[in-house]
Amino acid sequence: MAMSNLRPDQNLDNNKNNQTDNEIHHLKNTIFALRKELENTTYGNQEIVQQAVQRSSDEIQQLKSTATSLRDELESQKFNFEKKIQERTLAKTNEHKHLQDTILKLRTELEQIHG
Repeated sequence: MAMSNLRPDQNLDNNKNNQTDNEIHHLKNTIFALRKELENTTYGNQEIVQQAVQRSSDEIQQLKSTATSLRDELESQKFNFEKKIQERTLAKTNEHKHLQDTILKLRTELEQIHG
């Protein structure tokens, strides 16, 4: 049987050192894994934020386009409405003039008849 030249307290110290070294190694691996996971999460979050910003930008552009189209349509309808009002006003003015002319003609005829 081979006997160790180490005293029992030295043997105990070596075991503690080995345990400490193992624990440090394990903690370093854990830190590395957590750091890697944090980097991946940060990258994933940045990608999610970029996608959300892009979707918002696209939606804003679509809303601007829709607003422009609606504004153009509203202006077109306003123009057509004003044009119809002018046409109707002109028609009523012409009808009024025609009626006044008719009244004047009939009055003149009545005066000639009743003399």
